[in-house]
Amino acid sequence: MEPSQSFNLGYPHIPTDWEEVPQFSDDEAAEDHKIDLTENLDVSGNTDDLISLISHELRTPLTSISGAIGLLMSGKLGEISTQGQRMLEIALSNTDRLVRLTNMIESNPETQAKILTMQDLERLRLGNDLRSAVASALRSSTSPEINPSENQELELNYQPIIFLPTGAITGFEALARWCNPRLGIISPAEFIPIAEETKLINSLGLWALRTACQQLHEWQQEFPRQSSLSMSVNVSGIQLAEPDFISQVQLVLADYPLLPNSLRLEITESVLMENKQVVLDNLKQLKALGIKLYIDDFGTGYSSLSRLYELPLDVLKIDQSFIREEKWDLIYTLMLLAQSQRLGVIAEGVETKDQSNCLKNLGCAEAQGYLFSEPLNKITAAKLLADKVEFITSQ
Repeated sequence: MEPSQSFNLGYPHIPTDWEEVPQFSDDEAAEDHKIDLTENLDVSGNTDDLISLISHELRTPLTSISGAIGLLMSGKLGEISTQGQRMLEIALSNTDRLVRLTNMIESNPETQAKILTMQDLERLRLGNDLRSAVASALRSSTSPEINPSENQELELNYQPIIFLPTGAITGFEALARWCNPRLGIISPAEFIPIAEETKLINSLGLWALRTACQQLHEWQQEFPRQSSLSMSVNVSGIQLAEPDFISQVQLVLADYPLLPNSLRLEITESVLMENKQVVLDNLKQLKALGIKLYIDDFGTGYSSLSRLYELPLDVLKIDQSFIREEKWDLIYTLMLLAQSQRLGVIAEGVETKDQSNCLKNLGCAEAQGYLFSEPLNKITAAKLLADKVEFITSQ
């Protein structure tokens, strides 16, 4: 999709100064600003559904915004300055314009064809579905009276991480899976970007963290002899930039106490590139809580080594593309880099015994991939622990 035709599901820029807000009169002509994306759009058969969807997506927030503005302007929440009053008037005026746009969409079946492409509309639908699925999953994880597995679209699967010298399971990586009732299984490569665009990643990430910690807590109680068992959870840079992220982690750990150093959070190199101070501060606080930090898919980004040295990391995870393409010289170089910083190494995406043999010969201690196991539901993963399964890692 061309950038000019994309429909952003995220939040628009909000001016910090009221004077930046465009002030449009009601009778301004908009003929020069019409957008027509109808070239590849087939609206036959689904027009009513599409109009209902767009109308719902517009009316739901507009109703809330109009009510909030009306309450503020009524003075019931205290006096507002002249500048603040003017800002509210501008906001109310533009809200009314959006309401009129919604009315026009509902009354004119052709209007929606001039606003969004079918691809945009499907992405909008998917975002709406994901919002509902995340809300349901998070509500289930925080309400003991709700059966966590009842009618839940989202679930975590667990991929074993293997100690190559013995084939024993050292831990699991928790991976989100979404079964949409309308479309079936949705790839994380598709729904995670939508979650990030819409800021749903904060709620999705919190649900994943709670669910993974609850599962590890249960396994540590059920299999006390496997005291070194760990759980890795992926964390978005958006989550790390939230000021209350640390307090959320603390609350989860208060609900599900874990053995020291058994929780690991995985970040990507994009976090290194941003390197915002709040992210750095949060990483240091996570370390202070006894949480180990992994950098995921290492070697695929463009972060500088100086930034790598600044972060309180514990493990580098070598990206599966290097394993798949058997770039052993590069892998060995990354392992030397990790060793120089006293960091552990985990190889991702191991699919053949030859790959496993080469990694062992290079001195790589841990790996994960389909050679050993695909991501498993919690019942199958628990059976591996109960049976004390040790995987064959070499020929």
